[in-house]
Amino acid sequence: MTPNHHHGITVAIVVVLVVIAAIFIFRPEANNDVTPELRTSIDKGLSEEAKAEFDLRIATLKASIEASEEFNAHDHLLLGNLYYQVGELGLAKDAYDAILAKSPDDVGALENLGVTLELMQDYEGAARAWTKALSLSGSVTTVIRLVDVIEEHLPEQYGHVDDVLELAVQSLGQDEQLNGRLA
Repeated sequence: MTPNHHHGITVAIVVVLVVIAAIFIFRPEANNDVTPELRTSIDKGLSEEAKAEFDLRIATLKASIEASEEFNAHDHLLLGNLYYQVGELGLAKDAYDAILAKSPDDVGALENLGVTLELMQDYEGAARAWTKALSLSGSVTTVIRLVDVIEEHLPEQYGHVDDVLELAVQSLGQDEQLNGRLA
């Protein structure tokens, strides 16, 4: 076995351990609290010109999606991103959910869904989306987002932050941002 192959197996094992820990923490049945009403839109402070430009891009892309006979995840991702940029969080979520209904392991859709859910104030949903994204592809940015949501909005899970960070450092290697969070 080559050293690179052995390192790859070690990284894979550590990523699986991070995911198992995070799934245990964020399993839906563990969180039976009543969910507050979620924000579906926010004001992004766009000028009327910018809003009109985005509306045209959205309408054009929606027409293209509706005219297509085949599902195109990339177009749905672009549509979700456009909705997110104009502050239509509920519509952005719907676009990402459409991708995940067809391809539940789409890391880009999971990561974007997590960001959108965080702005909607669905912190547990964001944590679940990012946890699943991490189970598929390690990303320092996603680890930090997950830790930030735990620290800021899920205090009952705070005891698990160091474990997630330590496992992330083991799986992703030494990273300045992760090491800084552990300090």
